[in-house]
Amino acid sequence: MLAILAVVAFGAARIAFRDRIGAPDVAVEIERGLRPIMRRQVALEGAVVEEPVVVEAFAALLARLRPGLGVLPFEPEIIVVDSPVVNAAALPGSLVCVYAGLVRTLETPEQMAAVLAHELVHVERRDAVTQLAREVGMAAIASAVSRGGETAAQSLLREAIGLRYSRAAEDRADLGCLEMLERAGIDPGVFGDALERIAEAGTRTPDLLRWLDPHTDIDARIARARSRPPSTAGPLRQMDVDWKAVQSALPSVFGR
Repeated sequence: MLAILAVVAFGAARIAFRDRIGAPDVAVEIERGLRPIMRRQVALEGAVVEEPVVVEAFAALLARLRPGLGVLPFEPEIIVVDSPVVNAAALPGSLVCVYAGLVRTLETPEQMAAVLAHELVHVERRDAVTQLAREVGMAAIASAVSRGGETAAQSLLREAIGLRYSRAAEDRADLGCLEMLERAGIDPGVFGDALERIAEAGTRTPDLLRWLDPHTDIDARIARARSRPPSTAGPLRQMDVDWKAVQSALPSVFGR
């Protein structure tokens, strides 16, 4: 019954919001049901980093950025995964999955905050669950929520990790990222620095790079971040996070 109602609701929302970008096609309760499925499947497919230094650092980053987000149906959660892949991904259920390869690539907590801000804009707009519904269909999502099953969960996670947003959605996430950083007292130019570091990592190990593809032109994105006028939101405040300690606390199996 849940699957049938969800499909009907999805179709009605598609009609009602067909002219709106990022329309909330999926009922909040369906996404709430996806949250534990995504979290569990991430843990099954990769070792979740639970070192206190890492957990506390990302909690501090999220706390710094959170006031820049609007009202959300449930609070964002960041999961750090032990993997050499240079990537971060917003998942259905207000989850953000960060790969250890990205943590090692970025040089400062401010750069990490910038990447998180970009992903949190996707969370705020519910881009992940909306795009997932468009790609796999509402019936598949509702079935996974109502019936469970590891095979269905694996399939949804793979689809969610590999989601490709439109250029308009990525541009909105970039703009929202810069605005969020300003409100958090962080120089928006660090987003350009983060992009530059990620691009450099891609030239060294292209097979491990995921985050920049298929986003808009990297040089244009860097220039846009670095050319943003000085903020009037308030003074800049340095992040109180020992980034070297965070990197050192990561498991060494994928160390460089």
